[in-house]
Amino acid sequence: MEELHDAYPTVNFIPGKPTQSSGIVQALNTLDSTIKVNAVHKGDTAFGMQVYSAIQKIPKGETRSYSDIAREIGNPSAVRAVASACARNNLAYIVPCHRVIGSTGNLSGYRWGIAKKRRLLQAEGAELRFSVM
Repeated sequence: MEELHDAYPTVNFIPGKPTQSSGIVQALNTLDSTIKVNAVHKGDTAFGMQVYSAIQKIPKGETRSYSDIAREIGNPSAVRAVASACARNNLAYIVPCHRVIGSTGNLSGYRWGIAKKRRLLQAEGAELRFSVM
């Protein structure tokens, strides 16, 4: 919470309860997916903005690999840089980095933990082939 407040000092964040998470996912599912990433990630690099924009295009219930995202933004060798941009993303559902997985299908890396990544993907109806890297 402190990290979000530091990044967005004019926003009043109210901590929720863990038991509210399924309701939160339902509410977030109704969000307009066209929220502009540049409005929420000001100050990030141009590369990061490209990554976030590509990730916003991944439909609910689907996943893409870090390699897929790197190819989509025209920089196929930048797989690790894509992963780094995901790690900087502090707006988990507006820029749904949980939908980005390892190229083998493993749920690799997630800022808020693999268990949360799995729960978000399952709540969206994604088919998961593997579990954890």
